[in-house]
Amino acid sequence: LEKSPWHYNDGRQKRVVSILNPDELARLIAAATPAAQVGLALAGFLGLRRGEIMGLKAGDVDIDSRVVYVRRTRVKVFGKDGQELVKGTKTDTPRVVPIPDIAIPILSKAVAGKTDSEFVAVLHFFKMLVLH
Repeated sequence: LEKSPWHYNDGRQKRVVSILNPDELARLIAAATPAAQVGLALAGFLGLRRGEIMGLKAGDVDIDSRVVYVRRTRVKVFGKDGQELVKGTKTDTPRVVPIPDIAIPILSKAVAGKTDSEFVAVLHFFKMLVLH
């Protein structure tokens, strides 16, 4: 073969993804509601997926060590027989994600007063992500 068939374009266009710089993201988070601030910080500054954000419990956030332990995902299934599913991560392996300085105040406030078994993000934030 002169060229591998894997290199041919099948006609699909790639989406252009606009990335916010840290200052723009910080301004967006400051303008958001407190519930949305947590999810935006976890997604924007730590790179967590939606299900990982929803599955994060207060005990998974270690402010002193400045890390988040991603151990599970939580998915809300909508519809007539809607339910909430909690399962392992996408790769079924937990991971440790460092918390940057800018996210410490947001996450500290989010876990303050919660027991280790309480979820950090609330379900209405998840619904907002699904609908938009």
